[in-house]
Amino acid sequence: MATTVCNKLYIKNNQEQTIVGILNICNKDTLKRTNGSKLGLILHGTLGHKNYLFQKKLASSLPFDTFRFDFRGNGESEGERKYGCLKNDLDDIETVFDFLQKEYGYSLYALIGHSRGAMAALLFVATRNHNVPYVVNISARYSMEATRKKHGSDAMQALETQGHFYWKTRSRGQEITWKITKEEFSDWLTTPMHLGIYLVKNIPESTSVLTIHGTDDEIIYVTDATIFANLIPNHTLKLIDGANHQYSNHTDELINLILEYYSPEFQSARFLKRNRVIKNVPRMIKIGGVKNFRDLGGWKCTINNDDNLVYYVRPRFVFRSAELSMISEDGIAALKVLNIQKIFDLRSNPNLFKAVPAYVLNFIEDIDCYGLKLTSSLRNLANAQRIHTPVFPESSISREKKLESFAPFTAGPVGFAQVYISILESGKKAFRTIFEHILYHPNSPFLVHCRAGRDRTGVFAMLLLKLARVDDETIAREYEITTQTQGYDENELQIISDKFNTAFTIEECGHALTAQYESMILTLKKFYEKYGNTESYFINELGFTKEEIHQIENNLVEPFLSQPDE
Repeated sequence: MATTVCNKLYIKNNQEQTIVGILNICNKDTLKRTNGSKLGLILHGTLGHKNYLFQKKLASSLPFDTFRFDFRGNGESEGERKYGCLKNDLDDIETVFDFLQKEYGYSLYALIGHSRGAMAALLFVATRNHNVPYVVNISARYSMEATRKKHGSDAMQALETQGHFYWKTRSRGQEITWKITKEEFSDWLTTPMHLGIYLVKNIPESTSVLTIHGTDDEIIYVTDATIFANLIPNHTLKLIDGANHQYSNHTDELINLILEYYSPEFQSARFLKRNRVIKNVPRMIKIGGVKNFRDLGGWKCTINNDDNLVYYVRPRFVFRSAELSMISEDGIAALKVLNIQKIFDLRSNPNLFKAVPAYVLNFIEDIDCYGLKLTSSLRNLANAQRIHTPVFPESSISREKKLESFAPFTAGPVGFAQVYISILESGKKAFRTIFEHILYHPNSPFLVHCRAGRDRTGVFAMLLLKLARVDDETIAREYEITTQTQGYDENELQIISDKFNTAFTIEECGHALTAQYESMILTLKKFYEKYGNTESYFINELGFTKEEIHQIENNLVEPFLSQPDE
């Protein structure tokens, strides 16, 4: 069972005020190696603090490290509490994350905010230059004008005649009186939440937003939650029946909704559902006898050009799959419809000597490496050129070698990342060949495959999407689609275990045959550590010039005047 480690941290903000917070490390075993780990920031609301309501319990329940802190002027943090000025909250978020990134090596994974804290989270991802994969919006306000009704007509009249009003409320179990000035209140009312501009235009599709709201919220109308649901492109809405603004007697239900949202199963299934089609054409393509066949196009690129267009990876140009040795005749027909001109086979020689149906020979040119000879008449029927580009070119694999190569996959994401870095090293010649095709034949659709379409093909897909400037979250989720498309039942896992004379358990074999999001995230981290960035890999390892890299990128992407249909 994981052991939580809590550290109280004191961080100076841009005004030299001390921000106080609690770093929750969810497993003590990771205490000395947080570099690259995921971090969630938990943000309290007006008059709240780091241990307010459900926040402490939530922090200890989440499967990733968290930092919950007091905004300036609240709790233990220094500074003056402001009614308006959400900019201060955004600056404090920036401050604490910059510190935690520099000192601990964290990557910002999630913002989880309640009420005003949720507003700050949404504005942060909309206006600050950070890629935040997940935001949980718990009871944020949309209609700022509704605040007038909250305080009443007497307060509004005092604001006009005296320039301030006094708000009597409770904070940390005590009655307090807070003087609200006209300047502060005006600043609050002009917060751009109600305009919808930032939310619609600037929250990237790569940021997944979960909105949770209580149906009996006495502070912020539940209709605000439905408006967020309609405005934010990548959004999930959950309502908790009977819950008020503080989620009294509904804390466990709230936390369970958040935990479900962050579960690998939920996120993987949701990502696949959202991305099944590209401009009304399917991403997942049924090719008879071939597993894991899909289009690598349609993903949004983070390209900032002066033309203000939104760019996506070209659909129906690059495809990926598992091996083709058992493709059906209907599958052959489907490949012809896709106009695939070249097939890049990343498998090693020992994988190739398999029985291949005769009708496959009518489609694939130069298939001698499959262990079969083509007659001239069969070659004349071919319409796709097969190019053997092995990542690992060894001529034979012993049982001991198979054990050695399979073992890292049973170790989970760390083992996968280790193998994938070796693929990046061993596959340089193969990868250069494929990217040369993109450089010189931009109008020639092609397919890349290995045996299962997961490891060698997955690393190639990572490189291609990185070059096209697709964000890491999308790359890792795209990789994970493989698990959704080819599962293994317990009987199949037992057969695999038996092949290794039970050297690996059924559970270990199950881990080895999945494509986990975490495996690709860790691979990307190690990729940056080893090679620096994508351009450096293409220049120093693959031997392309900057001009060639730019041309390959141009050949991979195209602008959409409207976003691809979901």
